[in-house]
Amino acid sequence: MTQALTRQKLYERDLNLWFEETLGCLRSRDLQNLDIEALIEEIEGLAGRDRREIKSFLKLLFIHALKRCYVLSPETYNHWISEIEEFQSQLSEAIEQSPSLKRFLLDSIPEAYTKGLIKVQKLYPNVSFSNQNPFSNQLDILLESPFWEKSDCV
Repeated sequence: MTQALTRQKLYERDLNLWFEETLGCLRSRDLQNLDIEALIEEIEGLAGRDRREIKSFLKLLFIHALKRCYVLSPETYNHWISEIEEFQSQLSEAIEQSPSLKRFLLDSIPEAYTKGLIKVQKLYPNVSFSNQNPFSNQLDILLESPFWEKSDCV
């Protein structure tokens, strides 16, 4: 009981040291001294982090694709395309690492598009963007460049 309480305090006091000690307990199969509650909290946090990253990358992908399609600024096209390709890469890596998140990514498209649209509308109030997502909802198309050329916005 005292060791679990001490470990819980360690989790709150020094997360890195808690990680090291937790890994040591797991490697030595010392389940008696494992802070199970904190471990559960960390694993739940990791799962949430992956989902937040996917939503963020997807929103940023749409922001840059909308700029590339609707904002007349040829001098910045290469930058926007570079950003799009980076977010495609990040999303591809996330799905490669955790294929079970593919459905989550696909389900997140409408919300990510709406949030991205709101952002670009604030940045470019004089540009008329489509309220309906003009881009594909198919992951294989969305993650390949230049997917925006296959959309209704070009």
